[in-house]
Amino acid sequence: FNGDDLHAEGVTFFFGESDYFVAGNIRDYKSLMYEPDEALPAYFTGRFRSDFFNADEFLDFEEHPEDYEPEPFEAFLPNLAGQFEVEISRLQFFGMEATDARGSLEMTPQYIGSDNAELALFGGTMDGNFRWDVLAVDHTAFTFAGNLDKMRVEALFSQMDFGGRVNMAEHVRADFSATTDFYVEFDEYLEMDMEGLFASGDFGMEDARVAGHPVQIALAGLLGIEDLRDLSLDSWTAIYHVEDGIMQLDDFNLTSRQIGLNMSGTQNLIDDQLDYRAEIVLPGAWAGRLSSTIPEEVVEALKREDGNLVLPATIHGTSENPRPGLDNERIRKLVETYLQDRARDAGREVLDGVLDRLRRN
Repeated sequence: FNGDDLHAEGVTFFFGESDYFVAGNIRDYKSLMYEPDEALPAYFTGRFRSDFFNADEFLDFEEHPEDYEPEPFEAFLPNLAGQFEVEISRLQFFGMEATDARGSLEMTPQYIGSDNAELALFGGTMDGNFRWDVLAVDHTAFTFAGNLDKMRVEALFSQMDFGGRVNMAEHVRADFSATTDFYVEFDEYLEMDMEGLFASGDFGMEDARVAGHPVQIALAGLLGIEDLRDLSLDSWTAIYHVEDGIMQLDDFNLTSRQIGLNMSGTQNLIDDQLDYRAEIVLPGAWAGRLSSTIPEEVVEALKREDGNLVLPATIHGTSENPRPGLDNERIRKLVETYLQDRARDAGREVLDGVLDRLRRN
C-alpha cells in the first residue's frame, strides 16, 4: 500500500464460484467502495487471470425456465477504469459458457471492451473487437466486429436467432463461420431491439444438414419432390445485411448433390414477412417428376445448357407459414425466349434446305 494506491505482485483469492489472480497497480483503490457518480473511478493496470470466472455472479444474472415471468435485469459496472491483460480458462456470462478467453481489456464504469479478444464458444471460436456499454441500468448495448469460426449453428442460434419465428436451431446442423459487424441494444429484460439491430457480413456453413424447415416443406409440396424435406448440404454461403428491422440476403447459395438453391431478398424481423426471389436447380432427369406441376414445354424452356433445370420461384408469407410459388413472370420471359430461339432455328433449317437444293441445281 502507498496511500490510496495499491501495488500487487500477485494476489489470488476466491469469490463465490470464481477464482481470481490479480497483478498490477490500482490507483485510488478506495474509490471501489463508491458508486460511479460518487467518486472518480479507481484505475487499474496489470494482469487478470482466472481458471473459472462466473461473470453472472458479478452481474447478478440468473437463468430461469422458459415459463418464468422475467424480472428486470439491472446492469452495472464497478467504479473502476483501466487497461489490463486478461486470461480466463472458463468463463460464464448470461448463462453461456466460453473457454480460453484472452485479450487486452479496457474498461470504465460505462463500458468494457477489447480490440483483440479471443475465445472459444458454441463449439468454435471467435476473435475480433467488442464493447459492452451500460447506457443505463435498464439499457445496454453490444458491439462486435470480427470472425466466427466453425461454431455449431444449433448452439449459436439457440441463444441468438435471426430466423424469424421459426428457430433455426431446430432445423439446421452445421459448422457456422462468418465475418460480421454487429451492433444491438438490450432492454431491462435483455431482449434485443430488433429495429435497432445492425449486422453486416457474410457466412458459410460446412457439413450442414437442414431438415423439416417450413420453407423446405412448402417447396417440397409445391414441386412434389420429397427429397427437399431433408437435405445434406455440400455448401451454404450468403451475404447478409440487417438494418431497420429488415434482413437482406444476397448471393444465398446452397447445394446438395444435384440440387441447388440461389436466393436473394428480405425478411422483416419484426413481423416475419418474407420477400425472396429464388432459383431452384434440379437434375434434368427429374423433368418427369415435375409433370404434374409444370407443362412439358415449359420444362424444356427451363433447361440450362448443362441439362439441369432452373425453376424461378418466389417465397412470401412468414417463416412459420411460407407461401412459395413459381415466378410466372420470369418463367413467361424464359418460355418466350425459348420459343423465339426454336422458331429461329426452325426457320434457319428451312432456309438452309432451300439453299442446299439451289446449290445442287
